[in-house]
Amino acid sequence: MKSYREQQRERLSDSIFEYISDEKITADEFISEFYDEVKEAFDYFDKYAQKCKQVIDKLPKKVVLADGYSHSEHYYDYGRNKTYDEVIAEGYTMSDDGFWMPPEEKKISNAQEQDWEKFWEENGFLENN
Repeated sequence: MKSYREQQRERLSDSIFEYISDEKITADEFISEFYDEVKEAFDYFDKYAQKCKQVIDKLPKKVVLADGYSHSEHYYDYGRNKTYDEVIAEGYTMSDDGFWMPPEEKKISNAQEQDWEKFWEENGFLENN
């Protein structure tokens, strides 16, 4: 017996074959109808995603952490429950935009702009000119 995934793939294959072998349907019509189906599915699920977001927005913002749980050292809520003077004493500075910036030794990355450009280019995200 075929797995659900195999059956699912077979149904997709049958549907594509049916469209391609139908001489009355153009490639543009096939693509257009495929797009319409994907868009319809997106709209359907987006409706529920929006509803979930509305529920989350209405829930209390209080965070209750499980016993023994602590945030990663990379968690960026540096000023929580600390006074301005305490945060400054730890070496943090305030950016012009109002964000706390860690001291140099606590920064996650020392990558320079050219390092990031190389990374994006090597991973195919930048077009080679």
